Amino acid sequence: MIRTAGVTAAPARPRMRKPSDDTSGPSRSPVLAAGLVLAAMLLLIVVGSMLRMQELEQELVELRSTAAVPAQPTQATTTDAPPAVLDDLLRRADLIPHAPTLGGRMQFVIEESRVLNEHWVLAAYEDGHIRGQMLLEYAIDKDGTVAWRVLAAYLD
Repeated sequence: MIRTAGVTAAPARPRMRKPSDDTSGPSRSPVLAAGLVLAAMLLLIVVGSMLRMQELEQELVELRSTAAVPAQPTQATTTDAPPAVLDDLLRRADLIPHAPTLGGRMQFVIEESRVLNEHWVLAAYEDGHIRGQMLLEYAIDKDGTVAWRVLAAYLD
């Protein structure tokens, strides 16, 4: 109790807040409102991106089903070539334009050589010390003889 000039007054009680007095609600807090707007915008962006991704995936499926896919060329191996070409290549070390080193003997490595088509061979060669590759053109005569022409050669 407080006394002043003969009047006694009771101390003021703390006032109870009513729910309507709350200033932290969404309509009264600009920071919270801005956060909600930002969250809504981000949600719209994410949903829009997901929808666009689904559209693109569907378009890809349609393109794959309607587009004619060209046949992939198969890589010719040494077994796809006529035997005369491979046999002749093994016997033609004279086609290799590089000299052997350290007493080695140049020879073709058939396991690493490829017949590219009915005109060209990509051949690997070595002497045990150095390796190289060469591109050769070949033609088979009517009598089965193989004619060769070196187009390019280099050491690895």
